[in-house]
Amino acid sequence: MTLRQTQRRLSEQFFLAKAQNERLTLERFLRQHAGLTARYDSARAEIEAEDALSLASAEVLSRYLAQLSESLERTAYAEA
Repeated sequence: MTLRQTQRRLSEQFFLAKAQNERLTLERFLRQHAGLTARYDSARAEIEAEDALSLASAEVLSRYLAQLSESLERTAYAEA
């Protein structure tokens, strides 16, 4: 999956959730899934602290976003 596909899937999950709650903000949506975003946030903070952005670290972040997207989709299907 490409980063662009992941971005589209994450956006779709947010807008589906927003359709059910029009007052939902992106920040609130992400806080609702804090367990899923924790690994991404931790890895990003480590990369920033070490000023270590590289192709390899970008790939790791991309993979975490893909995992987040997949988890959100599974959660949405389980709730439906």
